[in-house]
Amino acid sequence: MSSRFHAVRYPRPQVDLWAAVEERIRLPDTSPVSTHRLWLIGALVIAWRALQLLFDLPWPMLHPLVPLAAAVAALWQISNDPLEIETAAPELQKRGV
Repeated sequence: MSSRFHAVRYPRPQVDLWAAVEERIRLPDTSPVSTHRLWLIGALVIAWRALQLLFDLPWPMLHPLVPLAAAVAALWQISNDPLEIETAAPELQKRGV
């Protein structure tokens, strides 16, 4: 049965799908927007620490949570989507796809 399947010739698709796929491929985000967001997160952490040092803040539970939330936000900005597949059109053309 396997040899019969290998002998079957399937018709080639009539539509070239590469044009539709090429439009959807995004270039990697190299804009400085993420860098500005990281600077903003860092400034917020420094401002929070300055508030802690200048004033006796009555919310002791927020003291460790604000830097932790800032670290999570910074890591979120750096990693974006760790499962995202990043590719570019020249890479696909080089591989013959």
